[in-house]
Amino acid sequence: MSAIPERRRRRMMTAVALGVIALLALPAGLVVSAATLLNSTDGRNVTADSTIKIPSTPVALLAGVDSRDDIAMIAVFALSPSGRGGTIVSVPVGSNARIGRTGTIHRIAETYRESGFDAFVIDVEGLLNVSFAASLKVNVNELTAMLEPVGDRTVVVDSDVYDTGIDGSVRQIAIAGEQVMTPELMATALLASQRGVPESQRLARMKSLWTAIAGTSLTSPATSVPTTDVDDTSTSSTVVPIEVSGFFSALRDGPIQLWQFAATPVPAGERNPMKLDLYDLDRAEVVMVMASVAPSSVSVSSTNVSFMVDSPFADASIIKKAVERLILLKVNVLVIRQTGQPAGANTELLYRDVEVRDAVENYDLYFGPVVLRQPKERVEGIDVRLVLGEDFRTYLNTPAGQATPTTTTSSTIPD
Repeated sequence: MSAIPERRRRRMMTAVALGVIALLALPAGLVVSAATLLNSTDGRNVTADSTIKIPSTPVALLAGVDSRDDIAMIAVFALSPSGRGGTIVSVPVGSNARIGRTGTIHRIAETYRESGFDAFVIDVEGLLNVSFAASLKVNVNELTAMLEPVGDRTVVVDSDVYDTGIDGSVRQIAIAGEQVMTPELMATALLASQRGVPESQRLARMKSLWTAIAGTSLTSPATSVPTTDVDDTSTSSTVVPIEVSGFFSALRDGPIQLWQFAATPVPAGERNPMKLDLYDLDRAEVVMVMASVAPSSVSVSSTNVSFMVDSPFADASIIKKAVERLILLKVNVLVIRQTGQPAGANTELLYRDVEVRDAVENYDLYFGPVVLRQPKERVEGIDVRLVLGEDFRTYLNTPAGQATPTTTTSSTIPD
């Protein structure tokens, strides 16, 4: 067999393997990151007035620039409540700065070139609806230094990697397939971008590189991804790092999970008249992930009621359906956790007080049958806990549950 057909075969097998891995691993990023985030049965995490405290889950922003000083990589580091380990969230640099189907078309990376790094940080905070405790811009040399403690890693790359230099020249960084990469090569591959090639062709590579850096084997089943646990840390006074390098060191002190946001290309047309390499993020996915891995860093964006979602289901698509409905209702979704408990028969809305009950009493129109009750314990900053039950999963399979919901319901707490 000649070299060219063999390389094609190797690329195809690598692409197939990466696709299967993505299908297996994607839901696990949310399910285990949210597991045991709060432990309401642990008296150490409950105040005298039965208020459950949301543990500290700070986030930091790392942005990398290529040889042309364009933003080529965006990663969010979210620490676990223990301050050891956490989640790396990979964000496409071509994300539309206004999530959803409305708003001005604007690539998040362009904010840096047009308005500087500080404005870029604010834009990413708005995109993800979080507040960063630290932020940093790095070039390839600075990223290499950050990755030095990681050492050499085995990486599966789905296609050859090229970079366009400031003079317009194109150089090859790496070839497709499984290979051992040094910290310098990983940093170079993370920040490599070839002019004229859409970012969608880089996303699988970015996920593979961050997976390798996180120390997660690409051949491991999704269920092997480590779980964040706060059972032994609810009384700890975790010191939040003041620099992004400190966040990365803290991540490496414990198990690291990875999530990469899905990105839908915006076709040329009315929404994209300039034919930009632009991508819509799924707002429900963004809310779902950030409220699960970094609840204490999520921003309250309105005066409407604030929600926590408890799901017994190890299926992120069910949680996402609930989040889609909450977004439609324009509430604040601040905390999401996968409880690890068997699903109850009923979906429950646990409301803080009578005023909140009035705001959510018609939610059966969006979630199917719900039971409203006022619990003894409260969660700090949360007005309502939505506890998903088997009847919600059943409801999703009915014509009403599969129809696109609409709303005229107000979720504002009455004065």
